Amino acid sequence: MSLPRELIRSILSYLEDDTTSLLSCSLTDIQLSSFARGVLFRNVGLDALIGKTLCRKYAAFREALLTSSTKGSSLARSIRSLCLRFGKGFLMAQNQNYDYQLEKDATLPSTLSLIVNLRSLIIHNGSDELVTFPTALRPSLLTLFSSPSLRNLELRGIKRMDDVYLQHFTNLQHLKLVGSFLKTVKNEGEDGDDGRPHLRKCRLESISVFSCHKSIFHELAALSSSPTSGLDLSGLRYCHFLFAPSSMPWNRKDRGIDPWNVALQSKDTLEYFQWHRHPSFPVLPLCLDISVFPLLRHLSIALEPTLFIEGDMGNTPQVLDLATPGNAIEYIEIGMQLSENRTIESFTSELGKRHWMELDTCLASTHKFAHLQKAEIVLFIKSINWLEEEEEERYREKLMLNFPLLPERGCGVFCVEFCPRAVLYSYD
Repeated sequence: MSLPRELIRSILSYLEDDTTSLLSCSLTDIQLSSFARGVLFRNVGLDALIGKTLCRKYAAFREALLTSSTKGSSLARSIRSLCLRFGKGFLMAQNQNYDYQLEKDATLPSTLSLIVNLRSLIIHNGSDELVTFPTALRPSLLTLFSSPSLRNLELRGIKRMDDVYLQHFTNLQHLKLVGSFLKTVKNEGEDGDDGRPHLRKCRLESISVFSCHKSIFHELAALSSSPTSGLDLSGLRYCHFLFAPSSMPWNRKDRGIDPWNVALQSKDTLEYFQWHRHPSFPVLPLCLDISVFPLLRHLSIALEPTLFIEGDMGNTPQVLDLATPGNAIEYIEIGMQLSENRTIESFTSELGKRHWMELDTCLASTHKFAHLQKAEIVLFIKSINWLEEEEEERYREKLMLNFPLLPERGCGVFCVEFCPRAVLYSYD
């Protein structure tokens, strides 16, 4: 917001003092937080990374909630989205640590208990030492998890989701895990563990797992089949996996068809499947029988780097060949990462050109993919030096030359993205 502070204050002074005046006011926004008059909060961020400034803003938020509740206001019932960050933060701009931590605020549980209509919850762990949720916050989190209004949950940096938490979801639909794990661990005696053999499971529509590891399919299978889990994966419509590098090598069993068919039980509902990796991290790709997903419309997968060099067919076009003729797939995205030298070799060698041709023939087949509207080929090129725009365009043109059939069908899109070696092992 670039308007002068006086003008902003003047504009906001004309707003009516109710929950419809501002639908969104983030407490992490320094400019807007001072204008919130206790009833303007809708999306709230409680951040542990900005020290004393946050203490003042969180205190104002807490006071607004408590005051409104005593006056019968609908402020707490208006909040739909909440972000909780805990763990010691580090502010690089000022090069100093802050000791303020939300989980040490004794009033936070009572404050959170006032929020009764939450739809989206983000929990961000900023500490490497913290494995699961802080003990002081567990009762409040269990209450939020069990809220009938909660539809979206995002966990960042949570190393373990205990069974006690998985039991309490009632209407959760969308789960996103970033650097978090789905492993279920039976913890006898935990609050909320009533020992019931089977629970009413809420049916997830989407699951996104970023920075996940190779055993993710084991966790998915356990999550859906465990009697202590309140989540049901049999109705998934959307799956997105972004893999992080692993010190353990993958093998054919880890990425074979059978384990994934067991893990993904949503055979009659799955419409979107994305299997990605950070372009800087080489991860062996997926072997999946997509013929068991009759409603699949969007497929996005990584192609094995050795496909064009060593003759290993990898997962593509094998995965595409398994598609049932006349399937419902409308969009296919295939990503591949090669060094600059390997890229040139794939364009010039007979083996490389033959593999490109096989992929082109498979995608261009109207018998195999009758409903295909867009096929996007993305080539990530690793190089020591930055590529100029002209060089990227030159590589894109060479890539297109290996796909003569797909453009004739009118659905081919070709992209070349530069991936410098200097950042090959850094996260976003």
